[in-house]
Amino acid sequence: MNDLCTNCIRIEDETCDAVTNEITLEGAKIIECLKYVGKPNPYIPNKRTFESGATRSISIDKGRFDLLPWTAIQELAIHCAKGAEVHGENNVNLGIPIHSLIDSAIRHLSDYMRGETSEKHLVSAMWNIGFAIQTEILMPEYQDISNRIKGEL
Repeated sequence: MNDLCTNCIRIEDETCDAVTNEITLEGAKIIECLKYVGKPNPYIPNKRTFESGATRSISIDKGRFDLLPWTAIQELAIHCAKGAEVHGENNVNLGIPIHSLIDSAIRHLSDYMRGETSEKHLVSAMWNIGFAIQTEILMPEYQDISNRIKGEL
């Protein structure tokens, strides 16, 4: 009788090309497939196995925070702190029309492309684009760009 591979959820037999590790856990023999260690397992969607044998669910819908540009996010946080000193905390959450956020983002990108160095234009553009995205999702009533308003395309 073949043993059930706990990671692949398939019977390991002569046709299995996986490298396996035999583990005894509470008296039961477990065959652990090492083929998918550190990678998504096609036999168990949304599961990955670590070298230790531990497994975690993979949830693509939750995002991959480990892939975020943390240096850029740190710069954005500094920009937010400076803005809070001038405009007050959460001022943007009072509602800024999206056209204003996009206009400012494009202006900052233009300044950056022209070599203007009086401020961190990429960070300012990122702030405006980020809050345009947030506003569109959380406060759609501030979407005032005619080609983006639902029903007005």
